[in-house]
Amino acid sequence: MKFLADENIPRKVVDLISEHGYDIQWIKAISPKSSDDRILSLAEADERIILTFDRDFGQLVYEKKLLTKQGIIYFRLNGLSPSKMAEAAIEVLNSKMIFSGYFTVVTKTRIRQMRL
Repeated sequence: MKFLADENIPRKVVDLISEHGYDIQWIKAISPKSSDDRILSLAEADERIILTFDRDFGQLVYEKKLLTKQGIIYFRLNGLSPSKMAEAAIEVLNSKMIFSGYFTVVTKTRIRQMRL
């Protein structure tokens, strides 16, 4: 699996995901201040699943009908330190779940998925 981390994903989270052998790019490093539309385009072009803390991606996909085949993982982990966020992200990515083609919402207590 390949991932594209939104700017709002802390560097510590991106680094830990990379250290666990995942192919991840960070929008802050490759195209800072990109719009959400641009991030969707970059993810599609490189077949990457988007990792974000930004709920606007749900609106783009479900209200504006901007489609992505790759998938989006929206983390709702408010109040966690970057270290705890990184641990939670690795646990989710290692879970054997299928993320491609889904909008996945991760909270402290559950994970739910909706087909894109």
